[in-house]
Amino acid sequence: MPGPVPNPGVARLWSRGARAAPQGAGFLAGPRTVLTCGHVVSAVAGEPERSPLAAGLTVDPDFPLAGRAARRQTARLVTHVPVTVDGSGDLAVLTLDEDPPPGAEPVRLLDVETERGHPFRAFGFPAGDDEGVWSLGTIVDDRGRGWLQIESTGACEIRQDFSGTPLWDERFKGVVGMVVATDRRFLQRAAYAITAGVLFEVHPELRRHAALPSPFRGLESFREQDAAHDFGRCEQIKALTEAVTTSSVVPVIEVFGVGKSSLVHAGLVPELRRRGDYSIASLVPEPALRVEDMLASALLPLLDAPGGVTERLEQLEQLDRLAGRLREGAAAPVVRELLTHSGTTQLLLIIDQFEVLLFAGRRRRPGRAGGGPRPGRSRVAAPPQVVLAARPTGVAVIAANGWRSTGPVAVTGSATGGRAGSGRRTARGHSRTCGVPG
Repeated sequence: MPGPVPNPGVARLWSRGARAAPQGAGFLAGPRTVLTCGHVVSAVAGEPERSPLAAGLTVDPDFPLAGRAARRQTARLVTHVPVTVDGSGDLAVLTLDEDPPPGAEPVRLLDVETERGHPFRAFGFPAGDDEGVWSLGTIVDDRGRGWLQIESTGACEIRQDFSGTPLWDERFKGVVGMVVATDRRFLQRAAYAITAGVLFEVHPELRRHAALPSPFRGLESFREQDAAHDFGRCEQIKALTEAVTTSSVVPVIEVFGVGKSSLVHAGLVPELRRRGDYSIASLVPEPALRVEDMLASALLPLLDAPGGVTERLEQLEQLDRLAGRLREGAAAPVVRELLTHSGTTQLLLIIDQFEVLLFAGRRRRPGRAGGGPRPGRSRVAAPPQVVLAARPTGVAVIAANGWRSTGPVAVTGSATGGRAGSGRRTARGHSRTCGVPG
């Protein structure tokens, strides 16, 4: 049974000979299955990291966190994916000749999408410390090509000899990836991990041992990928979809916590995706940024090549150029380029927590929301449609700034079926629940 906490499933892989030393880490992913990095096994074998290794190669792991009496065992190479020219690959699957020692359990490997900002911990064996140390930090974000960027925040930094160790997500309480590389440009505080999804692709058998993703998001809102778990709002989704497809601006107004964001992202967005004629961009206002910069950040992913990987510096340059085009009134050609690139006919822009932008705009420049470019500077053949999710306090600010919705105000109502709207207009009146037993 996978352990519920960072557990003794961490393996230490040794070189051989009189001066044997740890070459990296690994972890139990099944009863006798050990995962590690391809370059760690290459180091043990004394071979170049880009050279494939034959199955059957023997490696000597032990499990230092399982107890003081843990001894070295023999494991055999099953699969070896060497490091490729672009740095991807770098995986190895080992099988133990015998059961692991008592106390060494498979890690709780999670088949989930990792969230940015989650705290992590990892156990590695930096040079000079064969017993191993813990490193704490933060998962920064998805870096592309199946890698996560992580950053050390504690006293012990992620170093090269952490390669192969499991990346434990403190919030999900499970392993979401495997540490694979450090970035020497950033004093070794920046590092990377292979996502669990890539591990499953290389060794599908791992899914048998993976923990199922929980459908419960706690206080977090449902996202597009959570649509299958978002029940009870069929009528509201239908009404909101109709409002969006027949109106240019549709505010979604209700108090904090009843599910405005969930309705939009897990209800409306999947419905529009099924239609196939919408490109969808989403943003949450950041008062410190200019409107053009926020829009550029939301639109750039829709303009990027499918599957393309943009380095951080290049991405910043592209954002700056796109924001400049928007600032100069080139919204129309940007939207046309976006629609042509995606093969769709309509752009939907979702602005969540819209009241943040309104209040910030009222403080900076009365009468104009956000200090952005004046409307009407460029015309678009198919004007973008906008969904605004906001709390009721934002309604007064909308009126004070002279905003006029060309469509109905869609009120989400209570997730428990209470009064939807409390006197405000709705897209279809009182909502009804659906798909909920009992």
